[in-house]
Amino acid sequence: MPWQGDQPVYDVSMLAATNLEANWLTYLVFESPGWALVVLALVWMALRVGGRRSGNKRLVHLSWIPLALVGVLIATSMLVTTKREQLLETQEQMLLAVEAGDYPAFRQAVAEDAEALFPPGRSAQTFTRDGMEAQLDQADIGDLLLMGSQAAMINEDTAVTVIRVRARGDYAGVMGVQVTQWSIQWRYADGRWRAYAFECIKIGVDALLNQD
Repeated sequence: MPWQGDQPVYDVSMLAATNLEANWLTYLVFESPGWALVVLALVWMALRVGGRRSGNKRLVHLSWIPLALVGVLIATSMLVTTKREQLLETQEQMLLAVEAGDYPAFRQAVAEDAEALFPPGRSAQTFTRDGMEAQLDQADIGDLLLMGSQAAMINEDTAVTVIRVRARGDYAGVMGVQVTQWSIQWRYADGRWRAYAFECIKIGVDALLNQD
């Protein structure tokens, strides 16, 4: 489990479910309006077809309401970016920076006081942000694939993500592929997200096969 010492342990799946229950309207309108669009389209079709078949012009006129709401939903979802969406964008930028070896971009997504625990288990060592960059440079990662990601808001200014990544690189002088699963904690400040705590939860076959 991530950060079992003096750091809180989070069940990301449970947090995500709680977030969805508490913020379902925000999620539906801003992040995933697809279901609402389908429902509104069906309502529009039912009013339109029903009105024409029955000759009821009032129903035909009412059909413009769900059609207008479809336009509002599409415009709103495109114009408004939620904090969770910003978090996922920042995480993607961070992973792209790791893949490209772009450490200035990496530092923009990672807090100056960030720490990482690697490898998993009792042999874990703590690395600062500079130490992370040194390890990444030593591994010489040339290809990074995000295999899975979960994100949940803890509060307005704190969040946690769990990701599973496949990295192709030079490990101890040998080219190979490694799969790892990470818990990443984030804080929101000055209008942007920054990662401040990383922990490698699983590595190798365990990370690849265990889908928890």
